Amino acid sequence: MFVVSASAAVAENCSKTVTDAFTKQRGVEKLRMKTTMINQSGLVKMTVEYLLPSRMRQTVKRLGDPAPRETVLIENKAWTRQGGGWNEVPKAYTEQLVKQLNDTLINPPKDESHYECEGKETIDGKELLKYRGYETIKTPDEKTNKVRNKVVKRDGAPIRLIYIDAQSGLPVRNTVATASKPDLPFFKANFSYSDDIKIEKP
Repeated sequence: MFVVSASAAVAENCSKTVTDAFTKQRGVEKLRMKTTMINQSGLVKMTVEYLLPSRMRQTVKRLGDPAPRETVLIENKAWTRQGGGWNEVPKAYTEQLVKQLNDTLINPPKDESHYECEGKETIDGKELLKYRGYETIKTPDEKTNKVRNKVVKRDGAPIRLIYIDAQSGLPVRNTVATASKPDLPFFKANFSYSDDIKIEKP
């Protein structure tokens, strides 16, 4: 592992572009996020639709599930089903869903990652700007005693890539892969911003 300074102007601009893109995303009214991930249980597919500021619909399908689990949140009430009829969920679980919505889009924690520009890439006919993310650590500056973020580049660390639409400035894709299999991400989220998203009470 080695640590390098994150103060270069070009690098800061790359990080700012990614930060600005996700800030812009939080300002949209309608968002669809399609995610595939591989965990200890195997492959998980999830689609989450947001109608901000207070509506969410989530569909999760795990390997071996007889049917996907669907959940709808509207303000302070939520309903769920898995292949059958809808049931209103307990208050405690609804509060978790409200927190999930807040932490994901309304007021997410600050991203302390450092991003470097990786150029342009065309995916599905769209020209996207590509950025690679690195973790940072807070390190005191010996001269000023101020705490600064310094970039950590570890051999074999997972590779995180962010893709931003060059025209809209909005995030389109977020992937994480192992260093040994960079083209086979174990986490992939695709973002779209469709006007056809409608979330109503079941």
